[in-house]
Amino acid sequence: MSATVSWPLEVTGAQRAATPAPRAASAGCAEGRGRPSDAARTPPGALRLTRRGRLVLAVLAGLLACAGIVATGSAQAGSPARGIEVTRHVVEPGETLWRLADAVADPREDLRDVVQEIERLNNLEGAGLRAGDVLLLPVARG
Repeated sequence: MSATVSWPLEVTGAQRAATPAPRAASAGCAEGRGRPSDAARTPPGALRLTRRGRLVLAVLAGLLACAGIVATGSAQAGSPARGIEVTRHVVEPGETLWRLADAVADPREDLRDVVQEIERLNNLEGAGLRAGDVLLLPVARG
């Protein structure tokens, strides 16, 4: 990126006398074309971007916008998960997850899958149950 910095220079009296006065027609204009030059429009000490600098900034902004679009991707919602119909069950003394899974499972269904489903529905970390616990059980499928 390129930039031009302009600042006021100290000029001695002898140098001022040797410097010719600007012509009235081109004073403050770029090569007499009738529009102020960049130096006349830029305040002293200010940073001025060149045409190449502005081009580089525009390209970087475009790349940043493209990277943002690619990073976010296109979010598409999938079909909603099918709900599971459940019933509430109060655990009786001596009941196990395996016995409860056997009661609600389809005869062709693997009991291990049904036990895992009951554990997931009730946020259980193991197969241990206590009498009086309230469990959500899938509705009998068989």
